[in-house]
Amino acid sequence: MSKFCSKCGNEVPDDVSFCNKCGNPIDSNTNDTANTTVVNNFYGNSGSRVTNRNIVLSIVLSFITCGIYMLYWMSTITDDANVVSDETSDTSGGLTIVFAIITCGIYTLYWYYKMGKKLAIAGNKQ
Repeated sequence: MSKFCSKCGNEVPDDVSFCNKCGNPIDSNTNDTANTTVVNNFYGNSGSRVTNRNIVLSIVLSFITCGIYMLYWMSTITDDANVVSDETSDTSGGLTIVFAIITCGIYTLYWYYKMGKKLAIAGNKQ
């Protein structure tokens, strides 16, 4: 089982004592779970690849803008899910919005399924 740095989330070989990215000491008894690893890799440091968003603010802005902000939010969430699941060649956030508009929202049902699948992949990474 791979080990991960508790400071930056970088995957490190089992036989090292210090992270090769940030220099943090690696505890030999560390047994990180997949969810902790995903959080450390994508939210744990200032150079994260995924932006932490406020869901309450997104809902309020969606109501104020009559749903237009929700389209932006859906696009960014799609792009972030592609990054964390390593499926960067999958449908982009912009195309997701276009498909949702063309199909009068029917595509969003498929989108929900795909997001669940991508987040399950990201959660199972070790």
